[in-house]
Amino acid sequence: MPLPVAHSLAGFTILQGQRLVFFQKLWQNVLLFVVLANLADADFIPGFFVGNPNAFHQLHSHSLGAAVLVGVLGAGYFGRKDQKYLAYFVVIALAYFSHVLLDYFNHDMRAPYGVMMWWPFSGEHFTAPQPIFVAVHKSSASGTFLQSLWHIRNWQALLRELLVMGPVALIAWWTKRNRKKAISH
Repeated sequence: MPLPVAHSLAGFTILQGQRLVFFQKLWQNVLLFVVLANLADADFIPGFFVGNPNAFHQLHSHSLGAAVLVGVLGAGYFGRKDQKYLAYFVVIALAYFSHVLLDYFNHDMRAPYGVMMWWPFSGEHFTAPQPIFVAVHKSSASGTFLQSLWHIRNWQALLRELLVMGPVALIAWWTKRNRKKAISH
């Protein structure tokens, strides 16, 4: 699983590539898309309660089914103002599913390997044959989980994520900025 940095940059990239109005303020839109792109990792929370943050990680929350559910809920909420339900559904589900895609391209070192990408159609875990992102070091114990994230390997993972996703996000931002300039002239 990539760190929240890569997921956040993916969410920001998707925000730049769409034209719907979620909120009037830019920071609120950025926050929404960063949350959507990281939401799948909320599956760590119940794991903390059983003493193993990884206990439920990369299961149903890391799937097409979860992305569809989040997309439906988000479209129901945001689509009320202008009835563009399908457009909101697609953008929200894509922002959520970006998390699953990035995790698919991660070097996974812990069973079950990969993500349940196509659940509910398949309960199988999938992982890319050629990972883009490096493995993240994380403890299985609730008491040491947060501390373990400061491991040197994670700094290397952070650098890789910035090198891979940073230019993508920057190009998306630059393209949207120039598109707005062209329209206003």
